[in-house]
Amino acid sequence: MRSFCISTLAVVLLGLGPLLAADSPKITAIAQPLNLPASANLGFFATSVMTGQQDPDAVLPCFDCVTGEDIGSLGVAIPHAAVTTGSALTIVLTGDDISYDGDCSFTVSLISGGVTAWTSTASGSCYPAVWLAEFPVTSTALSVGHYELMGVINTGHNLTDKTVVISQLYVAAP
Repeated sequence: MRSFCISTLAVVLLGLGPLLAADSPKITAIAQPLNLPASANLGFFATSVMTGQQDPDAVLPCFDCVTGEDIGSLGVAIPHAAVTTGSALTIVLTGDDISYDGDCSFTVSLISGGVTAWTSTASGSCYPAVWLAEFPVTSTALSVGHYELMGVINTGHNLTDKTVVISQLYVAAP
């Protein structure tokens, strides 16, 4: 009986592993295009949080994927303020790290009536750059209603410094 349970558990974990990995949040950076003096010591700023459809080809979101441009660019799915339940979505949180170097975390939360309905975090080691965090989510986990979409980037000693950006999202019945 024990070998059957272990074998079954192994098959389930091996079968679900790729699906779980595909839905993991991730962070990416691109070189800071501005040449600011190091003495500016401005830190890290959250710049945007938005929701779009999940790209089935996994091309979006992306840095510098707009051809023919001489400036840095960010490609994202069209941002939506309203989605239907069951939609495969990607929440994007961007930040501009002007002078911070150290541990960081990117968190997005969907909040309704003061209650957090969904949250996800990606962590890493940050350095001066423009940062993109992407969080796959399926809206079946959400009830119909209005949500505050909050993006938080934590930095500093014990990740106690934070910068916040807020947007809105409405989830409707299909």
